[in-house]
Amino acid sequence: ESGRELAYNNLKQLLRTDPGERVMLPNFGCSLNQYLFQPMDGELFESIKETILTSITRYARNVEVLRLGVFPLDEYGSEGLQALQIKLLVQLKDDEDVSFDVEVKIG
Repeated sequence: ESGRELAYNNLKQLLRTDPGERVMLPNFGCSLNQYLFQPMDGELFESIKETILTSITRYARNVEVLRLGVFPLDEYGSEGLQALQIKLLVQLKDDEDVSFDVEVKIG
């Protein structure tokens, strides 16, 4: 895998993982599913962004976040809960010519 592919796959895994799911890395993940039970407002989106940026700083040190968006989806997830769309634009720290988008649906 290239550095871009590895970083892309790591970020998707980080965003989709809840802490406690990985035995050797018990704090790995973002626990984004917990936000699906809360009212979707600006305060919640800021909290989600903070959670994501903290996790990326800790577990994806090879990327710099250029843009981060959190959006509600009109559709509902598998259990009838709200759904979120996370959109990132990141750049590899060791190769500033490489930037890419990462999108993940939560819910």
